Amino acid sequence: MSVIQKLVLSFLALALGPVLLIAPLIYFSISQTLAQQAHQRLESVAIIQADWAQKVVNHNRDRLTTLTLKPELASGLDRLSRGPASSDRARLNELLLATKSQSDSYTTVVVADPNGAVVSATDPARLGQSVAAQAAFQTGRQRADVSNHFFTLPSGQDGLYLTAPVKHQGRLVGVVLIESNAAGFATAVQNHAGLGTSGEVVLLKQNQSPDYQANAVLAVTRPIEGTNWHLVVKMDQSEAYAPLAGLRDTFLILIFVVLVIAVFAALFVARSTIDPVITLARAAELMSKGDLSQRVPVTSKDELGSLATAFNNMAGGLEKIDLAKSEFITLMSHQLRTPATAVKGFMAMVLDGYAGKLTAKQNKLLQAAYHENERQMRIVDDILLVEAANTNQMGLIKAPTNLTSLITEAVAAQDGIFREHEQKIIVSQPKGSIMLTLDEEKIRMVLENLINNASKYSPDQTEIRVTVKRENRGAAISITDQGFGIAPADISKLFQRFSRLPNPNTTQAQGSGLGLYLVKKIIQLHEGDITITSEVGKGTTITVHLPGPGHSLSPVSVAQASPVPPGTS
Repeated sequence: MSVIQKLVLSFLALALGPVLLIAPLIYFSISQTLAQQAHQRLESVAIIQADWAQKVVNHNRDRLTTLTLKPELASGLDRLSRGPASSDRARLNELLLATKSQSDSYTTVVVADPNGAVVSATDPARLGQSVAAQAAFQTGRQRADVSNHFFTLPSGQDGLYLTAPVKHQGRLVGVVLIESNAAGFATAVQNHAGLGTSGEVVLLKQNQSPDYQANAVLAVTRPIEGTNWHLVVKMDQSEAYAPLAGLRDTFLILIFVVLVIAVFAALFVARSTIDPVITLARAAELMSKGDLSQRVPVTSKDELGSLATAFNNMAGGLEKIDLAKSEFITLMSHQLRTPATAVKGFMAMVLDGYAGKLTAKQNKLLQAAYHENERQMRIVDDILLVEAANTNQMGLIKAPTNLTSLITEAVAAQDGIFREHEQKIIVSQPKGSIMLTLDEEKIRMVLENLINNASKYSPDQTEIRVTVKRENRGAAISITDQGFGIAPADISKLFQRFSRLPNPNTTQAQGSGLGLYLVKKIIQLHEGDITITSEVGKGTTITVHLPGPGHSLSPVSVAQASPVPPGTS
């Protein structure tokens, strides 16, 4: 996981943590508040409606009581019980009609004698009928009742009996039955104000339970005193908690907004923190490859700015040291080459006999000294060439070059080495010429170095192949040997200066260790590429890719390069 990803996750945790922790608490608190508010509304409606229902019941009871206590009703029923009298019956009818007119819900008012025979009624058709079998009549013989006896009206609506006894001088002389439309009571409790669309007020018998139709509801129940009724006020929970849905949406939007802000804030902080570090790392990587001119911008005055300043100071110091080193090496190389050239000349004169005839032993020793002096001069030349490459002073003299001919010449130059080790060289090239714009002498040096290494790090009597192929208007040159191969751990060392791998063919270190370093530099200056594959005990293949007109290849870094051929010189 990258540092940027870690910073983003940290910002998200810091930003969303409190939201995710507090949001459920707020949600729970608001839901409790909504439940309490809904319960309070239900209680308030229940109290108002129960009081109103109670008033209706009491009002009907008062009317019933007023009627039964009228002296003319009791005395009239008493006289009718002893013999019919049309004046008494007419007076009774007037009293009943007056009572019926007091309420639109009253449908019929009748008076029955103690045996249940109707002796007076607002509906003349009811006269003479018997109500003795009705429960309301039996209750009315004992006491007043305005809530217990229901029946069905001819219209199909629910009806309610209001019944009470009529007594004269302590003796039961009749029973009053008022048939009432129960809708009057229902109308009294139909005010749902404050209960929303799902609110409902229901008047039920004491043993009845409301039908909520499987809905989750909030409900409050209140009894109606003096009756066997109770009032149920309810509303759906979904409506009571409806504000929570909006709150959930608000929380989701809030979380999304916090998430977006946190991501952008994290990216901004991460970029402002990490970008200077990435720039510094890239500059350090280029410096590790020898580019000491790298500097990083100082964009702040904080710790990162101090680090960038320190890096620039270090790079400047290293560049000065490297320049001083280069000047020193160049000076010393020239100083070493001058006497070495003189020594070479003097030894050549002695070997040619200018100082007299030499013995065989003297000649052998001078020949050895002459060759060592030559080797020393080549090392000095390599050092000068390396310094020229490091200071970008290795100029290329490019010209159209026949690559096939150049390869043939480079192979022919190594013929003596192949013969000495009885090695076979096989060259495979496409038909026709491959013309590329090259620095002929430097590419020749590259080819001779690689072919010489292939021979040097291969056993005697083995085969070396040089294969040339056309590639993207350029060419790919592969040199394959049957040598000792290179261990994977040693491959990264091959392009380093003064790096030399052990050669099983000899116990003495060979070469200056600068050959492959220069090879890579020259290939890079030609905008080419070099790749290497190797297997220990089976051999090595090194491939040089040279671009054609209009093409360039990114130079392969040591970390990206495939295995390099065995042994550098």
